[in-house]
Amino acid sequence: MSGRHARRTRWLLLSVLALAVSAAWAEQKASYVIRGPAGAAIWGLGEQPGTEAVAFVFTEAEPTRGEKPATGARIAFSVIQWSFTNGMWLRRQWYGDVPLKPEDVLIALDLSEGRLDTTVNGTLEEQRLNGSILRREVPGRVQVRWAPVGGIGTLTEQVNYQTPLYAASLQLVGNGRKAAATATLVVEGLDGPIQITGLGSLSSVTNGLFNLTLR
Repeated sequence: MSGRHARRTRWLLLSVLALAVSAAWAEQKASYVIRGPAGAAIWGLGEQPGTEAVAFVFTEAEPTRGEKPATGARIAFSVIQWSFTNGMWLRRQWYGDVPLKPEDVLIALDLSEGRLDTTVNGTLEEQRLNGSILRREVPGRVQVRWAPVGGIGTLTEQVNYQTPLYAASLQLVGNGRKAAATATLVVEGLDGPIQITGLGSLSSVTNGLFNLTLR
């Protein structure tokens, strides 16, 4: 291992450890009952090394606590991007939980396709070894397409995803099918456009619950 590579590896390990002692932002918790006609989820890696994204997209999400915004379409998302600049690792995460306009998302009733095209605001944290910067209301455009794989059958899904700033859990039962998902993300403050290829699902939900914790 070259000296330069070893130094970069040590920087990465120290950066990961630094995440555990990041500032204690106030927690925001949300819980939603998920119903039909359909919902979709994607998890994938970006074409650029050190990039990953997760998005949960629902056509009907009903809050179970808090101020209870109107039931409707919703997206909860997280995008992580690592970069090495000026001899230092930088980790950026853009995340949020926001309502969607009905026309922003289309999931066919027969689950033959799914697509999303929306511009939303999220929170952007930049984490360095010497501290972190948090920005609210950072806009980004999210475009996703789901292509079904295989036929429709009974689908039971349980998904858990967690980072220091974003923790999500999804449980649902219904009819559905697995899907290949592709996404393009253009976010203010992130290097892009970001191309994501990943796994997803298309489902007609009969019973579902989605829990989310944001910092």
